[in-house]
Amino acid sequence: MEPVAGRASDVAALLAAYDEQMRPAEVANLPAGVHAERDGPIFRVVGQYRGFIASPVDLTLDGDGLDVLIARQRGFFAARGEAVEWKSRALVARRADLAAARGVRHLQVDASDDSRPILQRLGFVAVTTTTPYVWTPPAPAGAE
Repeated sequence: MEPVAGRASDVAALLAAYDEQMRPAEVANLPAGVHAERDGPIFRVVGQYRGFIASPVDLTLDGDGLDVLIARQRGFFAARGEAVEWKSRALVARRADLAAARGVRHLQVDASDDSRPILQRLGFVAVTTTTPYVWTPPAPAGAE
């Protein structure tokens, strides 16, 4: 079995390659009617059925500045009636760093299984899972 240190350097190299090659592609060559808007350190991709936010590895924001940026994006897409997807391990990593600096021992992250490898690289350990349910009320009588 390969030593952990060797795997850590491989992971770091892969993450660096992703940041260099894939992140720029998130806001390039967009379909007709879709465009990217810069808002501080992030790009909003607008014009799809849902919003998408791409961010650099280091947002260069913390605390109130980061909270304001998040609220602004949430408000922007809510005003458009669109859900939003934020692709950023940097955001989770920054929140984890802030929590650790403040002495917080446990941090909850709700994420899909796709995020598991990213969260594990950041040092998160899954302790439980949640199962999402969607309830649709029955149609009123005669509304069919």
